[in-house]
Amino acid sequence: MKLKIFIFCFVFYAFCMSAVALQINKLELKKIKTNFKSVSINPIPKSISLISKKNDLFFEFKSLKADSVRYQYQLKNLEMDWTESPYPVARYMNLPKGNYEFVMIAKQKNMNLAEYKLDINVEESIAEKWWFYPMLVFYGFLLLGGGFYLFFLYNYRQKMKVQKLRNKIASDLHDEIGSSLSSIAISSNFIQNKFQTATPELRQILSQIKSDSEDTVNTIRDTVWAINPENDSFETLIEKIRSFSFQILTNKDIKLIFENKIKQNKMPKLNLDARKNLFLIAKEAINNIAKHSNATEATIVFSLKNDIIHLEISDNGSGFNTEAYSEGNGIKNFQKRADESFIDFKIESGIGKGNKIRLDLPII
Repeated sequence: MKLKIFIFCFVFYAFCMSAVALQINKLELKKIKTNFKSVSINPIPKSISLISKKNDLFFEFKSLKADSVRYQYQLKNLEMDWTESPYPVARYMNLPKGNYEFVMIAKQKNMNLAEYKLDINVEESIAEKWWFYPMLVFYGFLLLGGGFYLFFLYNYRQKMKVQKLRNKIASDLHDEIGSSLSSIAISSNFIQNKFQTATPELRQILSQIKSDSEDTVNTIRDTVWAINPENDSFETLIEKIRSFSFQILTNKDIKLIFENKIKQNKMPKLNLDARKNLFLIAKEAINNIAKHSNATEATIVFSLKNDIIHLEISDNGSGFNTEAYSEGNGIKNFQKRADESFIDFKIESGIGKGNKIRLDLPII
C-alpha cells in the first residue's frame, strides 16, 4: 500500500514538472529594438552585438494569460539584483563594454512559469580605444600643419604675383614713359640750339619743357627704383641715399659726412611705401641743401633704437626762419609723405644756424 502511494506521488510530481516545463516554452519574444531599430526575431537570435555607450536596447514579450503573473529580469555581469515588473518589457541604455547574459522570468507566486535568455556582447567604441586620443591630437596637428602650409603657400604665391606686377610696372615706366620723356627733353634742347634767333618767349618755353621733362624723368627713375623688388633691402636704400647725396653735394663743393650706425644683422625690413617715402624725403632734403643752404658741410646719420629707424640730415648753412617758411610747399610735402608712412618728421633751423631734419620711422 505504501509503495502504491509513493508511486502515485512520484507520477503526480513528474506530471506537474512536465506542465511547468511546457509553460516555460510559452514565454515568447515579441519585439527587440537596438538603437530604436527593430531586430529580426525569426529565427530567434542567440546573441546581440552593440557598441559601448552608444546603445539603446529594448525587449518586449508576449504576456502570459495567467493570474498573478509577475516578471523579473536581470543583466548578469552588470546587475546584482533582479528588477520586477508587471509587464514583460525591459530596457537598457548606454551599456559599457563587456559580455552579458539577459534573463527574463515569468513567475506566478514562487513558481517560474517561463524564462528567456540572450547573450549580449557590447564592443568597445572607437573613443575608448587607447590610440583614439593620441590619434585625435595627431590629426589636429596634421590639420593645423596643413592649414599653415596652405596659408604660407598662398601668401608666397601672392607675393610672387606682386613681384611680377612690380617688375612689369617698373619695366613699362622705364622703357615707355621714361624713354618718351627723355626724347622730349633731347628734342627741346635740339630745337633750342637750332633756333638761336628764336624769341626770348619761345626760348623760355623750350627751356621750361626741357627742365620739366628732365625732372619728370628723374622722378620716374626714383619711382622705378622704389618699385623694383631687387631694391627691397634696407641696405640698398642706405646705399642709394649715400650715392645720391655724394653725387649731388660734391658737385656743389659741400663736404659729406655719411654714417650708418645700424649693424648688418640688425637691418630692418620696410614695406614699399615706407621705403619710397623715406627715400623721397631724404632726396628732397639733400637737394635743398645743395640748392639753397650755402653750406660747406652736410651730415647724414642712420641709427636704430627700440625698433625705430632714425635718420638725421643736417648742414652748417645759412638756415631759415621755420615759422616764416611753414606755409611753403616744401615742408608740406615733407609732412604729407611722412604722414603716409607714419614717419615722425621734425625740422630745426634758424637764420645762420643751419638746418637739421630728423625722421623717426617705427618698424611695423
